[in-house]
Amino acid sequence: MPGIGALSEWDGVVHLELFGSAAGSKFIPDSSDIDFLVELTARTRGFSRPAIN
Repeated sequence: MPGIGALSEWDGVVHLELFGSAAGSKFIPDSSDIDFLVELTARTRGFSRPAIN
């Protein structure tokens, strides 16, 4: 999945984890969703960047 690693480079991201079907062999690009667990620094208010295509 190209581009997912770039999420971990955003300011304020301490930990990024991919789980669910996208983390295994059951991922179907046309119909599966992508589940993330994101830990941010205490001072981070949230994401202000556009979604990755």
